[in-house]
Amino acid sequence: MRRLKAQACRWSTGGRSVNIGSPAVDWAGVIIIEHPDLPQELAIATQDGNTPVIALLRRNWEFLFNQLRSTHAVVGYLHRVAASAPVLGGEPERYYELAAADAEAVPEPSTRPGPGAADSRTACRCCPPPGRQRR
Repeated sequence: MRRLKAQACRWSTGGRSVNIGSPAVDWAGVIIIEHPDLPQELAIATQDGNTPVIALLRRNWEFLFNQLRSTHAVVGYLHRVAASAPVLGGEPERYYELAAADAEAVPEPSTRPGPGAADSRTACRCCPPPGRQRR
């Protein structure tokens, strides 16, 4: 991770080469846990450092992808929640709490002129309101 964050690099895969502007990327670490018998109410400590790290159960990882429908949205969500330390396995509850808070957020006036500008919302677009999945 430190080497990736230090300088840009070029990755090749399947005959295709991709430039990664690593210093300009907001990195996030994810630990995905799949275990048949985890202890109940296991709290995960927050990580200190420049790169946020979050631990999720595999079923919660899949839940986030089913709800958010894109890697970009999942990474944005992980950056948003990385500072808090939930109970392992409680990601759906945290997701729905954030989605409900976003739905209740007071919209700020838009700086764009034109029709519908007053309807502009600043709530997080990575969390659709509860009961509605992003398509």
